[in-house]
Amino acid sequence: MRNTSLGIIMLTCLPFISQAATSIPIDPQRNCLTTPFSDTLSGTSAKFSLEQGRYVFSLVSNSMNCNSSSGNGCPIDTVIVQGGFKNARWGTSVTSTPIVVDTTTSQFVVYISDDNCNDNIGKATLLIQKAE
Repeated sequence: MRNTSLGIIMLTCLPFISQAATSIPIDPQRNCLTTPFSDTLSGTSAKFSLEQGRYVFSLVSNSMNCNSSSGNGCPIDTVIVQGGFKNARWGTSVTSTPIVVDTTTSQFVVYISDDNCNDNIGKATLLIQKAE
């Protein structure tokens, strides 16, 4: 009885997420935008579209690091997701901790920001799951 009650409580505390998921690969060099310390902004954000709805975003399988000479010296644990006309319109930070993003049907971009993108290594995946 105790296990059943505990299981029911856990299920009610967790957001209900559908099985279908979208994965966006993040490359810390290619999808890195240099900060505006110079006159030229460089880099390319990853682009994707979502239908109107509520989604759960999280950063998974993350091995990104901002210093190729020291493997664990400077972990990149955050990406910026921007788009839609709701709570990510002006950009929101996504980490390994899941967040909820509401959206209209819209284009999104995801990127990291760094003053020197050239020494970044590793990769990560932006996991997007439809919340119901």
